[in-house]
Amino acid sequence: MDISFENLNKIVDILEKLDSLNSKILNIENRLAPKLDLTKRDGVKKYLDISDSTLYQMMNDGRLKQNIHYKKTINGKRVNITFVESAIVGFKENQK
Repeated sequence: MDISFENLNKIVDILEKLDSLNSKILNIENRLAPKLDLTKRDGVKKYLDISDSTLYQMMNDGRLKQNIHYKKTINGKRVNITFVESAIVGFKENQK
């Protein structure tokens, strides 16, 4: 049996093309998925695939930073938290 190095190079090319196609498919799936509101707690939890307690821990331990990933506003006795969509997307991409 004769193995040609030319055929081995073709395998590398095929694997690179498969990787590129897989990346494109994931990108298309993300675009087709229902749009989550990443300014709200529920959207952020679904997007990051975490529980409410994990989100709370991430905010307390500094993984999610105030005035970067979220903003707090106080309205009387109520504290409102609004997440920054671009920062949440960047956070998830950096976790990969």
